[in-house]
Amino acid sequence: MNYIVILKEEKTDVIKKFNEIKKWFMLNFYMNIKAKFIYEDNIDLTEFNNNEFYIIGPNVFPLLNSNHLKDIMIHKNCFSEINNNIIAYIYCKEPLSKINNIIKFKILLDIIKILPTRMNGLIKNFSNKIEQFKGWYYVDDDKIPNFLFYLKNNYFKWSIINQIKLQIAHNYPKIIYYDGKNKYESKKIVEKLNINMPKTYKIFSCLKEITQCEINKLPNCIIKPTNWDGGKYIFKNFVKKPLNSNILINKLYNYDKNNISKEIMGLINKTHKPSIIAEEYINDLSNNPSSPCEFKFYVFNRKILFLLAINRKESINKFDFYDENFIQFPNSKYSYNRTQINFKWPKFDYFQKLKEDVYKIYDMFNKDLENSFIGRFIRIDFFVNKENYWFGEFSLFPNGGKGGNLNTFGENEFIKNWLPEVFAILS
Repeated sequence: MNYIVILKEEKTDVIKKFNEIKKWFMLNFYMNIKAKFIYEDNIDLTEFNNNEFYIIGPNVFPLLNSNHLKDIMIHKNCFSEINNNIIAYIYCKEPLSKINNIIKFKILLDIIKILPTRMNGLIKNFSNKIEQFKGWYYVDDDKIPNFLFYLKNNYFKWSIINQIKLQIAHNYPKIIYYDGKNKYESKKIVEKLNINMPKTYKIFSCLKEITQCEINKLPNCIIKPTNWDGGKYIFKNFVKKPLNSNILINKLYNYDKNNISKEIMGLINKTHKPSIIAEEYINDLSNNPSSPCEFKFYVFNRKILFLLAINRKESINKFDFYDENFIQFPNSKYSYNRTQINFKWPKFDYFQKLKEDVYKIYDMFNKDLENSFIGRFIRIDFFVNKENYWFGEFSLFPNGGKGGNLNTFGENEFIKNWLPEVFAILS
């Protein structure tokens, strides 16, 4: 479907910013569309060389969680209007290019209104704030400065954009592979890149398959559901002391339903049924079978902003910040001093190779999501010890997308690194 997006006549820098951010929303909200951007005072009808198209008025604006026109404008020749600004789905017997003239938007509006029928309630007035509304916004000329201010200071925030990703994930099917909520599927992705990961010893598709005989066959390993996170319900199995199958089954009761409402788990489970995985046990830094250490890389636009170094043997909830060269900096920069361990990490000779593998994963992720805004940030986790590293999981929604450990500066820096082109427009 073709989109004719009308831009305002650029009489001021404010209007120019409004046009530019509107372009950004259209191209990111509607991926892979054929969009023509035409100014309201210079509409060349020869551009309208198709019989069927959507048209967006100059003051009408979509947000990232607005309804898709293909879902709400199912009838041809319909429109919604506020103050002579419209969104419309037009079908003509002959292309409008037959008129062959340069006109202004008001004249185009008169031409279009002969064809459509009205659909009320699709456009909402902007009044200094944006509510949880899935329609489209009409921004009056005198409110454009306030609208731009709102976007910069209230809409483009780490927690809000993360939550919007959750709301619109169904429009980006490939996101389910990179969300990390199905750990077995995550491992399949990384396997293609020949990146080291814990060996998979056994997949139990249901609890009935877990028998004492099967457990007794396993080497030293961990057993966990593929769909649970947060470190809970990870069970250690040892050859000399195997897990009791009945106790394990009892503890994993309802494993396939747990977390079903968390983030996009319901969407993931439609195509990837939860299972139970037995995989290689990773020892700690001292090569003992306690909780393994982890590096969590926060990658924005192919830049490692930092990594979190976690040693749960020292502290369950605390961590240290390191930059891309593994140089520590204070947690207070992005978080709070109370989150810091100050553990003395050894030198890792493989660190450069580990970073290269981080970039490999990011590049595939970004390419698969076509460099859309939803494919610009990913957290990539690895288990580490002194000798080697193993892929752990992805995460697109750290802390449930709420940024629980972030200070105000951290929230602002995260989103600026995630969407630098937006802040270049709005600054």
